[in-house]
Amino acid sequence: MPTTTAAFVVNNVASDNPATALVPILAGAYLASGTAGGGLTLFGQVTQKPLGTQLTADGTGVARGRPPQQSTAGLAFCDLSKTVTGAWCPLGSCERTANATPGAGLVVWPHGMFTVPPGYAFSLHVLAGAGTSAAYCFAVAWIEVPLTFA
Repeated sequence: MPTTTAAFVVNNVASDNPATALVPILAGAYLASGTAGGGLTLFGQVTQKPLGTQLTADGTGVARGRPPQQSTAGLAFCDLSKTVTGAWCPLGSCERTANATPGAGLVVWPHGMFTVPPGYAFSLHVLAGAGTSAAYCFAVAWIEVPLTFA
């Protein structure tokens, strides 16, 4: 299982008023450079407590897109290599021959399996066979759901 370091996090920085949850609808990883051993498994989790230091901007090396109709960047910031607490859940695996070349990877559709409250983070990590300087890129798409309490 992965350790307490997430390779990629999406931090819900929404305030509690109005509270908004993030619901990941797509998660993926692919080999960007180097070589990896055969296959990879993508793990995900929602942190058990708010991220220790809330993100105030996307981290270096993070590229973000948004739908044309969305005028703001949304209620989340993304970063790499953050310490997290929680239980990792395997999201999917792909089988590749040893020494997989860049481009090998997978995309999974969590279908509402995770809900990220304000202050918490959706985290991803990859485990793969030993290789040479393997570096992975991550992809996450989410929807933002306003929470209303009666």
